[in-house]
Amino acid sequence: MEEFEVVPAISLPPGHLKDFYYRTYADRADFLTRHWKWIYSGGTPKNSELWPIIAKTASGQLIGHASTIPATFCVGGEKVSGRWFVDFFVSPDSRGGGVGSVLIKKIMDSASIVIAIGASQQGARTFLKYGWAEHSDSTLFYLPINISRHPRFRSNILSKGLSLIDVVRRIFYNAKAGNRRGDYSLDRINHEIPTELHEQVPMDYRISQLHDPTFFEWRLVRSPMRDQIYLYRSHHSLALIRLIKGARFLRLNILKVKSNSPKDFCQDMLHIALQYRADEIAVVSSTNSQQRIFEQFFPIRKPLPFFLFSNPSLQISDLPITNSRWEFIDSDLDLAYSDH
Repeated sequence: MEEFEVVPAISLPPGHLKDFYYRTYADRADFLTRHWKWIYSGGTPKNSELWPIIAKTASGQLIGHASTIPATFCVGGEKVSGRWFVDFFVSPDSRGGGVGSVLIKKIMDSASIVIAIGASQQGARTFLKYGWAEHSDSTLFYLPINISRHPRFRSNILSKGLSLIDVVRRIFYNAKAGNRRGDYSLDRINHEIPTELHEQVPMDYRISQLHDPTFFEWRLVRSPMRDQIYLYRSHHSLALIRLIKGARFLRLNILKVKSNSPKDFCQDMLHIALQYRADEIAVVSSTNSQQRIFEQFFPIRKPLPFFLFSNPSLQISDLPITNSRWEFIDSDLDLAYSDH
């Protein structure tokens, strides 16, 4: 295998990273090309001067990629500066040649605590190989409303039959949503994120990401998708949602929710999805009480294990991390979906 070096992406000649993204992340290439500095900064501009890192051969071929997003985690009631590990890739022709090992070790050396969530099976095996701890109390719930419009079935010979089924499904979901009109407000976010969503250090969870004003400033106010993000408010719930409009598919992601009545909240989400003609609703939850309600409304489930690596001096491995709190707004879970 040809020798390689690891360099920050910012050092590459113009166009090289763009070409790499279009070869590697076809569905997200345009979004990554335009916004990678914002994504990987995590609100800390200097981070995008260091990340992502690229494995480059002596002949200039890009064969590997890894990045981080800076984050403040709350662990056992204490704030800990760390990083999310995201967008790890090694070219198939270069696997087994040590590229992945070099990249992941640089990630492990980058912070006191590093977390990856929603890894592939191959990624999971890699994390376990290097001593990361696996935890599995998070779930992605989603509800396809218009199956015929999903990219997977759009050109399928069954699409006409699915369209008829979708009509029946919408009638059913309208009934399930109930009469929610006027019971909530939904407005595009502005510079003022409600203080009720601001956190100090959540004490209800062993581990979570801190959602404070600095986080919201980066993730919402300065987001290039800001015009897709809405604040939902009712007498029982407060939430942030994102309406992602693709060429022929509209997705509603529930980014963050605080609710005293998850059932009423889910009915409102159904009403909003139908009102805006959304084709799918999705939400991430780690909370048992929420999950029991979510699965009644959003019955398709996908486990989202997370993998944690920490500096031994933190003694995080000694904590019983059985109660995490992750939401769609964390890591790059929602950022994996673009409007292109």
